[in-house]
Amino acid sequence: MSAKSDVPSKTDSILVIGAGIFGLSTAIHLAERGHPNVTLLDKQPYEKTLYSYANGCDAASADINKIIRSAYGSQKIYQTLSLEAIDTWNTWTQELRRGGSAVPPGMTSQDDLWINNGDLSCTDMDDLSEQEKATIRSMESAGYRDTQLINNNSRHLRLATEKGFGSNMQPFGKAVLGVLDTTGGVAFADKACRFALHKAQKFSVSVLPMGRRTEPR
Repeated sequence: MSAKSDVPSKTDSILVIGAGIFGLSTAIHLAERGHPNVTLLDKQPYEKTLYSYANGCDAASADINKIIRSAYGSQKIYQTLSLEAIDTWNTWTQELRRGGSAVPPGMTSQDDLWINNGDLSCTDMDDLSEQEKATIRSMESAGYRDTQLINNNSRHLRLATEKGFGSNMQPFGKAVLGVLDTTGGVAFADKACRFALHKAQKFSVSVLPMGRRTEPR
């Protein structure tokens, strides 16, 4: 089989296994690129269980929250993917705020998909790890200067206060050395997946339970 024949045409039926955040993202991107015949398969009826662990959902995406960060040392590919994901979280939040058909059943336009409250990485050593130092260099080289704030640096402490992160620099009972990734925060995993599922269905992506036969559309 040639490499060219491996690329699906716009008329091919495409099956995506798993309706977690990776499967949902894949389905949405395919639909946005003009593939009208995309089907998601999952053992969970997420429209009913709402990605809730309490409702029996045990996939990695079925959780209350997930940490979002761009601090990946010298691993720029993860840094780039994270920054792109954060842009998407912000875009989706703006869509949700507009209300109307963008709001999934059971949610409101004021629900948060994620909160940009930063991600503090701490150490009990007297100096930052090479991983943290590499993150600072990598983010600066990518144009994100002063997003990684060291909590014993007076200029960084001032910047954190100006950006609204002042109380996050030393949130514990005793002082610890750390770096606050101000690009990061917490995603509400269940709500984010519910929004993504709703968005996929608006693109006419079919969502079916495992075991059900599918007929080409």
